Amino acid sequence: MLSWIRHSLFTTLLSVGVLQSLPVQAQDTLMFHGNRQRHGWNNAETILTPALVRNGGFSRLWDSPRFNSITIGGTSYAPHLYATPLYADNVFISTSSFTGTFNVVFAATNNGDIYAVNAFANGNVKPGTVLWRTNLGTPVIVPTSSLLEGPIPMGILSTPVIDRTNYSPGRLYVASVVDNRAGGEWRVFALNLSNGATVSGWPTTGVPINNSALNTNNINKNGGNGKATFEAATLMSQRGALNISSLGSKLYVPFGGYNDTAAGWLVVIDTAKATILSAFSAGQSSKEVNGGMWGAGGVSIDSDKNVYVTTGNSSHPIYDTAVNTWGESLLKFDSPLSMLTGTYTPADYIALEIGDIDIGGSSPVVIDLNPATTDAPKLVAFGGKQGTIYLLNRASLPGSLTNRSATNFPEKSLLASSTTHPLNVFSPDSSLRGNAEYAKMRSTPAYFNNGTTYYLYVSGVSKTTDSDGGATTKSVPPSIVRLRISPSGGYNNGVSGRWPYLINDLSNDNLLFLSPGAPVVTSNGSNNPLVWVLAANVRRSDSLVSPTTPHPILYAIDGNDLSLLWNSANSWNVWSDQTTWNRNEAQLQVGGKYSTPTVAHGTVFVGTDRIQAFGLPATNPTVLTPTADTYVRDGTYANTNFGTASTLEVKTTSNIGLNRNAYFAFSLNGVSSISRATLRLCVNTNDGTRVPLDVFTSTPLWSQNTMTWNNQPGFVTSPLNPTSILVNGTQYIWYEFDVTNYVQMQRSVGATAISFVLHSQNNAGTNINIKSREASVNQPQLAINP
Repeated sequence: MLSWIRHSLFTTLLSVGVLQSLPVQAQDTLMFHGNRQRHGWNNAETILTPALVRNGGFSRLWDSPRFNSITIGGTSYAPHLYATPLYADNVFISTSSFTGTFNVVFAATNNGDIYAVNAFANGNVKPGTVLWRTNLGTPVIVPTSSLLEGPIPMGILSTPVIDRTNYSPGRLYVASVVDNRAGGEWRVFALNLSNGATVSGWPTTGVPINNSALNTNNINKNGGNGKATFEAATLMSQRGALNISSLGSKLYVPFGGYNDTAAGWLVVIDTAKATILSAFSAGQSSKEVNGGMWGAGGVSIDSDKNVYVTTGNSSHPIYDTAVNTWGESLLKFDSPLSMLTGTYTPADYIALEIGDIDIGGSSPVVIDLNPATTDAPKLVAFGGKQGTIYLLNRASLPGSLTNRSATNFPEKSLLASSTTHPLNVFSPDSSLRGNAEYAKMRSTPAYFNNGTTYYLYVSGVSKTTDSDGGATTKSVPPSIVRLRISPSGGYNNGVSGRWPYLINDLSNDNLLFLSPGAPVVTSNGSNNPLVWVLAANVRRSDSLVSPTTPHPILYAIDGNDLSLLWNSANSWNVWSDQTTWNRNEAQLQVGGKYSTPTVAHGTVFVGTDRIQAFGLPATNPTVLTPTADTYVRDGTYANTNFGTASTLEVKTTSNIGLNRNAYFAFSLNGVSSISRATLRLCVNTNDGTRVPLDVFTSTPLWSQNTMTWNNQPGFVTSPLNPTSILVNGTQYIWYEFDVTNYVQMQRSVGATAISFVLHSQNNAGTNINIKSREASVNQPQLAINP
């Protein structure tokens, strides 16, 4: 039963909102990736630039309160956000506690709650304040064996969709499991943006989606009644984001299955009547894998109202060429889902089915090129677990409308040459292994156009190659790649011409993401592109409820050269309480997997177990680079100078000749007021081992070009407070030390220069590498806030 909570969780006082002045151009993000096409590109971001994110003190601005836990069967379950936060400007809020116009972040949790959160200071209402909360009912528990990070409740897993065009003040549509029968039941709700109440004409208990509802009146357009079973909710994953037609009349809700026990379904709801309009099962089966539609991006919709969805594997060999079976395919439908109008299945789909290597792990992106430059201006792109990106002419998909063909060669997607296959981005290019921990991509590409060139940004992970040419489970860079879409010069079904094709344009070969969500791009028109990626920082099968679960990391990447600009703090120390931050804590709390941030008006909103907001401070810091840096090494290198090294090394071991310390000197000339000082270093470890890194101080009277182990000035015997930061992983990412007290003290006694020593106490011989001032990117920084 829907529970409408009209008051803030944390205040019962009536507050009147007076909208804060914001840039005129609205930056609503009302659905996954911002639009029906799933572009993932906010081209109206005028505040954030690569230079400011790198050097402007970009950091955490605020947190909402931690969202509600839920108690089921005597056990309390913490909230997790799998859904992308949505954002809307100028929403009229009307509850018993708040009345007025607010800029609002909407959040949905796996515990079945929807929240409206104030995004910016508004009168006496602080950012992060919960404006209203609606609970959709008690969810069901998914057992650990489902690989859903648990056991955790399975309430809302997908990103909702908001319709502000066709309804006032706006509707939020959301799907959630309700524990009203054995195994629970998926239901779809429509809520008023102003207060979270059910909109007029919709049942407060939601529109039920179950086997009975889908197997009546020939609702299923793939064979009619009884051809396929819609399983119990504990077997059906509604992870794919909701989408809505341009007129707001049709709501699209995709489903996959857990543990290879269900057919995939796409359900369409008539929003005016609050009833199921039609549906399509990816196969005709019961309790076995068959074309799950589980990609987090859900379906995409083009300007001609066509609907596109990707599917996972079907059972091999029984369904390899079976009629009305659509595993490992891209499917195209008309708007009411009355018929299948186009298909594409990769030539190697049988190998993909055998390996459980779903292309359905990546949702389609609709792209339109200038028709004057190409013979296929209407494109659709997507990836898959294999780490391969596919590009199709969506106006003429090459597949049959009855079944897949085992003689599907040659490959019929748009290719760079007549002999190649689709572009593999995350290696190895093999179908031997590509499921579970071997999978390389479960995200949706993001689109960007700089005015002259069309790009796709893709996130995933590469794997090392085993002796048989297949993947191992070891993850390696790259994890972020930029692809260029050439409008012509490619091949279509073996024929060259003005056909588009994909080019692997650029990659960052240092960054490694674990379980990244879809990237999003922000820019000011065609200028200052930034790529944002939220990585869960755990493997696919890792628990999200263990006390030792690593915290996620938000990355900011320069869209022009893919260099790392910034990442959220990421110490492996755990959260201590719900109201304060310890210096060494990860800034982000544990949320879901394959999640995506939302950006509006210079603020990045991340859903974890709450909403966490990042942006630029009111006053930009002064960012100092070292005047000198070097490292020293003992043993036979004790008289060697490393002053020109682009990477500085830190290591501690009992073996003479292997110990190293790194030194950094900064000038404080021109620095007067200091409210905060942060030492920022871009660091990795050789072997990925988690080890401590400590900051000490020394006299600044040393020379970068002459210092050695034997003449190093030495350093104080105990590290500064804060204590150790735990460094982890082979990728280079930013770590921060709060050195405010020391810098303030030195400046107060008139010091014009300071020196830091990086040393690791008892790190058992792990090599820590730090980018130096000689590095081409990510040089050390001392950020001084006035």
